[in-house]
Amino acid sequence: MHFNYAKFDYACFIVAEFNRGADFHRAKLDKADFRAASFKKVANFWGTLFKVVDFEMAKFEDFTVFEESTLEWAKFKDISFKGAADFTDVVFKLLIFIRTMFEDIAMFKLKDLEELENELEETRAQAGYCHICEQYECKMELERLEKRRELLRDESRFAVFNLVAFKHPENVWFIDFPLSNTSFLLTDISKTMMIANFDGKTLSDKLLEKPQKCDECTRKCEIRYMKRDHILNMFIDIKHTLPEGEALKILQPHLKQETVLAEYRNLRKAFENSRTYQEASNLFVKEMKLLGESLKCDTPSIRRQLEVGIEKLFHTIYGRIFSYGESVFLPVLLMLVIIIGIPVLLSLIFDAKFSNLFVNVTANFFQIPRELGGCEIPVRILGAITLGLLFIAFRRRFERK
Repeated sequence: MHFNYAKFDYACFIVAEFNRGADFHRAKLDKADFRAASFKKVANFWGTLFKVVDFEMAKFEDFTVFEESTLEWAKFKDISFKGAADFTDVVFKLLIFIRTMFEDIAMFKLKDLEELENELEETRAQAGYCHICEQYECKMELERLEKRRELLRDESRFAVFNLVAFKHPENVWFIDFPLSNTSFLLTDISKTMMIANFDGKTLSDKLLEKPQKCDECTRKCEIRYMKRDHILNMFIDIKHTLPEGEALKILQPHLKQETVLAEYRNLRKAFENSRTYQEASNLFVKEMKLLGESLKCDTPSIRRQLEVGIEKLFHTIYGRIFSYGESVFLPVLLMLVIIIGIPVLLSLIFDAKFSNLFVNVTANFFQIPRELGGCEIPVRILGAITLGLLFIAFRRRFERK
């Protein structure tokens, strides 16, 4: 069934069966309902422009193409993609996957804005040479590209992968995906390929940190019901709904420090699996910080409170001074401070030669006993701690190589 370059203000395909494939190549659908629809063959939504679309309980039994599609508000819930799923170069404002299974290859990539700008300029240049029979298609293509540019320039986009499963995670790629506005809560992505820059916080962490802001988003969320052909269809009223609020409504039942911590851990493992170690290192630090914040005492026991207090103190020191073993520079800097600073200090106190003190402090630092006027033990303890931290930092580096 072909709907190439078709335009729909409202399209209802509830419980529809597409036995010989469905082709919506570069179609424009303002509101589309594909709930419980069945796609027996290839489902082609290449370049399709959706304003609001619902694929809840739909069945994709073959190759599914959403490449170059624009999914302003899209929901995929209780779905299984039995064939490969291609979400390459997509543009979206709110993209939701809930209880979804990907049984084959899956690719997720956000369209590059600069590349889109070049495509738009080329299309504008070619539009003046379109034949009369092609002018309709040229006009639709310009509308599509301009809408995609508008959405890409607006950075308030959100993606939610909640309770999503990947049967073959080694065949799943996330490339240049906006991870700081994405939630992978209760979704195991640890073995997927993650090729993207990430130095911020996940969407889940942002929502967890600012509950008062989230409550405001929730209050602004409104659902409008539209009655068409005696069928009650639910669509989101975009004018009165914030995407962050919609994301919160989905994630709130599972939004806890433990689940966000697990999300960071899975994301860090995905970066390590993809050999992008700088992002993995940053995520490990965030993971450890969140772990330290989760240390709480739920009992009135003084002993337990003391244990938690000491643990949090050491956790804070380890994080702020040594960056949780992720920094090689900080232990080396501390080593130089000890080896140079202590001889300088002792030479001023005891009026001794700096060169002799430097040799003795260096020897004790590396656990070689030398006379140091009673300061041997403190220097050896500091040396053991610093060398241990340096060993941890180097081991992390070599393990990731």
